[in-house]
Amino acid sequence: MKLLGISGLDGSVSFKKAQWPGLDEREYRISQGHDSAAALIVDGVCVAAAAEERFSRKKHTGDFPSGAIQYCLSEAGLEIGDVDEIAHGFDYAPYSKVFSLDPITAELYRNVFSPESLAGHVRQRFPAFPPEHIHSVQHHLAHAASAFCTSGWDDCLVVVIDGMGEAHSASIYHAKDNKLQKLHHISANDSIGILYSLVTLHLGFDFNSDEYKIMGLAPYGNPARFRSFFDHAVVLEPNGSIQSRSYE
Repeated sequence: MKLLGISGLDGSVSFKKAQWPGLDEREYRISQGHDSAAALIVDGVCVAAAAEERFSRKKHTGDFPSGAIQYCLSEAGLEIGDVDEIAHGFDYAPYSKVFSLDPITAELYRNVFSPESLAGHVRQRFPAFPPEHIHSVQHHLAHAASAFCTSGWDDCLVVVIDGMGEAHSASIYHAKDNKLQKLHHISANDSIGILYSLVTLHLGFDFNSDEYKIMGLAPYGNPARFRSFFDHAVVLEPNGSIQSRSYE
């Protein structure tokens, strides 16, 4: 089995620029699907992986990862026709009705988020690849699978926490017998990842980019100075869940 995994949402930033011109570049980074990449798995082994920015020279690009795909195929001595399946790490189809409630979000779904948009990008670059072998995978499920399937463990707990996937900011799975069973999730409305990025933006750095710089600066700060703010912004529930008040 030869599986090509891809990430990124081509057109996400350009759509925002078309709808809301005049924002600065830092504001346009508040969008989904940056850092597009590709990874090639052959018989369960990752034989090549690369970020698209290495080939396009566009930092954090979310463009369809054509260059990364070609690199992975070249490294493995394969062509696109040798690939059995393509998997993409977002699946917005279950939320299509929600996007349809507003004209702008309906256009965003149709042109950027939909499986049909993904299939169109694949068809444009690789016309002969069969569309029935293109799969949209839930974002957190893709994260969980990449961790579990390379862990070497047969039975474990998998915790995914990021800014947000399609609608969730954290997901917990029980991984056993090569299957992932979701146990719990936290809404994107309560995302501590987004709070992290908002603090990054507030400090003059780039959202969805410079969070690691804030992590590097943190040891030099005084944790007590803003403790009351974060105690209010993030509430740890008795059941182990999280409530974020970062939008208040």
